Amino acid sequence: MTKRRLLFLSAALLACVHATLGLPVEIAPDHPAIRYVGRFSDDHQFGWTGSQIEIEFAGTAVRGAFTLTAGKAAGLTVVVDGNPVFLKILPEQEKVVLADNLSPDQRHHLVVFKRSEGGIGTVQFEGFELSEGATLFKPSEPRRKILVIGDSITCGYGNEAASKEEGNTVENENGYMSYAAIAARNLNADAMLICWSGRGIIRNYGAQGDKLETLPMLFNRILPTQKTPEWDHRRFVPDVVVINLGTNDMNTTGGKPPLDKTAYMGAYEIFLSRIRAFAPNAKTILSIGPMAFEPVSDWLPELAAKDKNTTVLVYEKLSGPEDIGGHWHPTVKKDAKMAAELVAEIQRTMDWK
Repeated sequence: MTKRRLLFLSAALLACVHATLGLPVEIAPDHPAIRYVGRFSDDHQFGWTGSQIEIEFAGTAVRGAFTLTAGKAAGLTVVVDGNPVFLKILPEQEKVVLADNLSPDQRHHLVVFKRSEGGIGTVQFEGFELSEGATLFKPSEPRRKILVIGDSITCGYGNEAASKEEGNTVENENGYMSYAAIAARNLNADAMLICWSGRGIIRNYGAQGDKLETLPMLFNRILPTQKTPEWDHRRFVPDVVVINLGTNDMNTTGGKPPLDKTAYMGAYEIFLSRIRAFAPNAKTILSIGPMAFEPVSDWLPELAAKDKNTTVLVYEKLSGPEDIGGHWHPTVKKDAKMAAELVAEIQRTMDWK
């Protein structure tokens, strides 16, 4: 028997074995058909709220390989054909079933969305496994891009909590249902969320370490808990920049003095100049609320008046039990109301339909 004939039979035998065992179609994390939204390291680690992995495929099942690289747990939202499901990533997890028993004749859409914030779990994505014979497609990419910068309100802190006393957990912090993420979906836009609970422009919540790692100090990071490497802002140039910071700056817990206007406004201007350096044509919305407003709500128009592409949005206050989630943060219902306010402002500013 010739060597060529032997190789042919070996390949045929191997194909039969694969068919018998039903081995999956392995998709490496650097496959060109995978679409990433948000900040990912070169080895596909992600931590910021809203970091998103997206594919389209024809097949009956899909598994994902994830490793927790920092923290005790992380929360993901897995959306298959528009149906969101919570997935908790723990240290011992590697491969998890994301969907099964799907129609083999239908093209399916899958999104994996980081719903817990930057300080709660960093995850490494190591690829997908699709059912045998599955076909992978590259998802279409929206033309619109929104950058949303904020604190716990933007992250979705405790928005699924049963009461205001419950606080924030991996289970009840749902960034997928934060006002920012809802607004982006309603506008058919990619969103990059850079948010962390308790952070401010010049000082953080509380009296301990209130000047350490404010949001502008964290802004250049690819991974929230690592100073390097830094993000290349040319990779995501937004059409609209939304900032909702100031709630923590105004906090006077621990005997802190009232927020100094000159220091706050000066730092805010410097931060805006950093953003304009990589997104000079973006419309900017300076926002505050719905937990605290004054005096920042009175100061923001002064900043907006200095730039023709800048407007101000003050969200309506929390107005009842259905609005109040963990530690007085907005609930998912309130997030939906805020999203409607933000969508209206962006549509007015950008003339997006």
